[in-house]
Amino acid sequence: MAELKLDQRRRRHVALEGLQEWLKRSPGFNLDKITAPLLVTSEGGSSLLYMWEPYAGLRHLHKPVDLIMLNTTEHVLTNPAVRLASQGGSVDWFRFWLRGEEDPDPTKKSQYVRWHQLRTLYLAQIGGSKPSQ
Repeated sequence: MAELKLDQRRRRHVALEGLQEWLKRSPGFNLDKITAPLLVTSEGGSSLLYMWEPYAGLRHLHKPVDLIMLNTTEHVLTNPAVRLASQGGSVDWFRFWLRGEEDPDPTKKSQYVRWHQLRTLYLAQIGGSKPSQ
């Protein structure tokens, strides 16, 4: 009987260690450590549910994050319009954040309005200035 209780305590200890390790490594429990602006891209449908946790968590923490939902259920993007939206959005994001550049296309104005608000938020958090152009 004593051996059984000892074995149960060991299993609980191992389970607790596993839980602590999971909490330490799980992205969802470490969103406060993210400092870089993040573009979250979802293929739509159930993918949006998986991507919502990091997006909503970072928004709640007032971190610079934006969400793009593509009109597809494919993971490998084969539709040229969807591929262009995904890759073009990523290029725009990196050009904005890393080089301080904006695409002059007037249809993209709303994305840059959002991103400027995110940049203001980001700069306030890090106490820095925007990239040189």
